Amino acid sequence: MFNKKRKLLILALLLAVVVSVTIILVFPDQSTVDEILDRVERKNFSGVVLVAYGDEISTEKGYGFASCDESVVNTTDTVYAIGSITKMFTAVAVAQLEERDMINIDNPVSNYLENMPEDKSSITIRQLLDHTAGLETYHETGNQGDFEPMTRNQAFNEIMRNPLRYSPGDKFSYSNSGYTLLAVLIETVSGMDYTNYVRDNILVPAGMTSTGFWGECFGQIASTPNVVLGYSSPDSWEYSWVIVGNGGMVSTAADLHRWVRALKGNSLLTETAKERIGFDEIMNQGFGSSGGSSQHEFNATIEYNAKYDITVVVLSNRSTVPAESFGIDLLRAAIREKKLNK
Repeated sequence: MFNKKRKLLILALLLAVVVSVTIILVFPDQSTVDEILDRVERKNFSGVVLVAYGDEISTEKGYGFASCDESVVNTTDTVYAIGSITKMFTAVAVAQLEERDMINIDNPVSNYLENMPEDKSSITIRQLLDHTAGLETYHETGNQGDFEPMTRNQAFNEIMRNPLRYSPGDKFSYSNSGYTLLAVLIETVSGMDYTNYVRDNILVPAGMTSTGFWGECFGQIASTPNVVLGYSSPDSWEYSWVIVGNGGMVSTAADLHRWVRALKGNSLLTETAKERIGFDEIMNQGFGSSGGSSQHEFNATIEYNAKYDITVVVLSNRSTVPAESFGIDLLRAAIREKKLNK
């Protein structure tokens, strides 16, 4: 059962993505990295692409425009919204707290949080991590989605008010609300704001100087269309508790490469901690992690192959060619080139 749950975590945390429209691009089996990039550029891809072999970055290039009026181009330093990739950071924070003997992920969340109703009192931290707690997918109450103003208490109360979809542990069902509840747990146990905890304990040790949260200012941040605010950029978006813990982070391609290197090493988690949460399998088998939203055109993906130690990061701020539609093809092409150059 433990191995099954670890596999569920890998599936739920790293493979799930919520997007409105995905454009599938079919490339010939022998396409090179350059050929794929030439094709997506001709289709007006807007974003950035990074391909790295181990620590060495071989390809890093921006495409299209960061500004809505097409006056500022995307560069390798442009910051993008990364959506549900945020859940990886939340999971690592939880694993760190367990490593410090502040929690046990197999204990009920109610051991650490007060005022949990009876139907949710048996939900374990691990069930939240692997999306088997039975919680609803979202906890917003209006039509603003990610942009609905909501405090931590309001989010907690709404998550507790919503009925369970099934008994905890019965089956898998992707839940953003579950990761927001994990963010509440992180704040309660650590005594720190979620953003401060992630910054001090994850971003700084990993050397991720251009990664942060909605509403924070960075040198150049990519604007993107959305159904609520029109064209705007994440530095103007309120970081509401609708998305805390499950989304709402921004980053660069280079910083997400540093993230993969930090996960592969031991600067964030020991091997024992990684095994407890399932990140040992993630790093030993390789993974794909994507993020996006039906409200936005931004889309982000990380693809990692453990055998050849290859990382591909694609971030996009327009729906012309979503990052997710060709990230895996770039990885396959990079693997072929690695084999040929042996």
